[in-house]
Amino acid sequence: MVVAEKNEKVHDFARSLGIEHVVADVDDLAGSDLDVVLDFAGYGTTANGAIHALRRGGRLVLVGLGQAQAEIDLQAVVLNEIEIVGSQAGTKEDCAAVLELIKDGKLTSRITEIGFEDIGDGVGKVERGEVIGRLVAAFD
Repeated sequence: MVVAEKNEKVHDFARSLGIEHVVADVDDLAGSDLDVVLDFAGYGTTANGAIHALRRGGRLVLVGLGQAQAEIDLQAVVLNEIEIVGSQAGTKEDCAAVLELIKDGKLTSRITEIGFEDIGDGVGKVERGEVIGRLVAAFD
């Protein structure tokens, strides 16, 4: 499994989860002949880079929607018979199954908890890429 993540501060964390190859830019994966790419960012540049990372007949699944419009290399899509699929990240049943995994302790998330008074600073940390995982404000 490979991951493209621009925030290099999380690369070691990704590797600790068993990711074999981590790059900062999806364009670095061009020619990798991947079977499937899940694009959680949803920007034209990420989708287009993913197209060039796929094998002939590969599939690009667009989950994120960072922007509504994008320019992609249609020639590469057609000549390499790339399938592009949109996804809303799962059904109601999928979400229930994930919650069940969390309840059973089989799935966890990396969470940093902050107080209400720290939300402003927390937003700044997120903007600067200093948060790995999720930042959650806890109210007492």
